[in-house]
Amino acid sequence: MTLAIRAALVGLAAGLAACGSSNNHQDNVSHLRISGVTGQGNPVVGVPVTITDSTGAVTQSGATGVAPFVLTVPVTANLNPLTSFVTQRVLGATPSAAPTHSHSQFGSANVSTASIQQAVSAVDGVMQPLFDAMKVPSTIVADPIGSNAYQANSSNALDSLFDVAHFTAHSNTLSVGDNSGTPGMNAATYQPVRIPLTGAMPAALPSGPVASSRALSQGPTTTPIQHLVVIVGENQTFDGLLRSSSSVSR
Repeated sequence: MTLAIRAALVGLAAGLAACGSSNNHQDNVSHLRISGVTGQGNPVVGVPVTITDSTGAVTQSGATGVAPFVLTVPVTANLNPLTSFVTQRVLGATPSAAPTHSHSQFGSANVSTASIQQAVSAVDGVMQPLFDAMKVPSTIVADPIGSNAYQANSSNALDSLFDVAHFTAHSNTLSVGDNSGTPGMNAATYQPVRIPLTGAMPAALPSGPVASSRALSQGPTTTPIQHLVVIVGENQTFDGLLRSSSSVSR
């Protein structure tokens, strides 16, 4: 889904870390000149910057506290399995926690517009046959992080792809196709592929598993909704909660 997130600017954090030691407070810093880009590759201009120091203290008034610092800004970005794979490829690591000074991979990744685009191209190259089969617009996959064309609903081609392909972020594995009813893996209809964090990428997804995924997306719902239970809080009415919602028939 498209969410307003607080994107960590690791390049800025690394730059500010050099302005003070990890054990001492900053000494009379009058100003700091910083620059950087968000995950979408957009310049950070005219937006509030929140500074978190190594003790967890948060401020927007200036770089005071115990270095190193993590800077965050409010941006809009897509959070989904595809962008998780891209992010891990950019970092060359699978993050296990929020970005802090103790996570050296954030500082050593040298995140830039170019490195993000390289990661997007690498992941897209493996998945392109599946994108084509599922009719995912090129505008989405060319910029999966910042594209406004992605929506988390059944009418969106990329979201439909997520329904039939299995993404496992912690192992960087994409499984495509249908292996149901088969004792062992049937390579003609099912293929797990590991997306490496660094180095050479695997070949593009084979046609058999891709066709199997396409067939799954066009098949009947295996677990259709039969009942809907709405829980309304005390002293609230159904009409009061939902009367402003537009009818799906409009």
